[in-house]
Amino acid sequence: AGFYAEPKDSLDVVFVGASEVFTGFSSGYAYDLYGFTSYPYAEDALPGVLFESQVKEILKYQDPKWIVIDINGILYDDPSVHTDGANLRKFLNNIPYSWNRIRTMMELVPCEDWYFYLFPLAKNHSNWKEAANQWESIWDYYEIKRNGAILKGNVTNLNVISDMTAR
Repeated sequence: AGFYAEPKDSLDVVFVGASEVFTGFSSGYAYDLYGFTSYPYAEDALPGVLFESQVKEILKYQDPKWIVIDINGILYDDPSVHTDGANLRKFLNNIPYSWNRIRTMMELVPCEDWYFYLFPLAKNHSNWKEAANQWESIWDYYEIKRNGAILKGNVTNLNVISDMTAR
C-alpha cells in the first residue's frame, strides 16, 4: 500500500527482492544520509520468478533512475518456494488488478486455482470470523491510503542508528 501511495515518479531508486531487501535497507535512513528517495518493493520469501512482474509493476507507477534487484530469491535451495501458492499469493494479492497481475497468475498458477487468485476473499473466507483480530492491520492500511507513505521502508529511530554508527 505504501508504494502505491507514493507520488508518481517520485523515487530515485527502487529495491526489488525478498525479505533481505526490506529488513536490510532503510529508505528513511538512506534519505537522511545521502538524500535519495527510495522504496524497498519486496515481499517475504519472494521467489525470483516474480522479479519480472515486480519490475513491470514498478515501472507502471515510477520512473526510477535505478532498480536494484537482490538475487537471493533466485538462490533459494528449496525449488517449491518458486511455485508455492502462499509465496505467489503474498505478491499477487497485494498488487492492483491489472494485466500484469493476470498475466503473472496465468503463467505461474495452475488454472484450477485462478478463481482464488482473482477473488482472494473466496480463498480466505474461513478467516472472516477472526476479522476483529486484524483491525489494527486494516487501520494501518487505510491510514497509508489516506496520508501516504511517511517513511519508505523500515520505520526507524534515526537518532538510535546515528548513535550506533558513531561508535
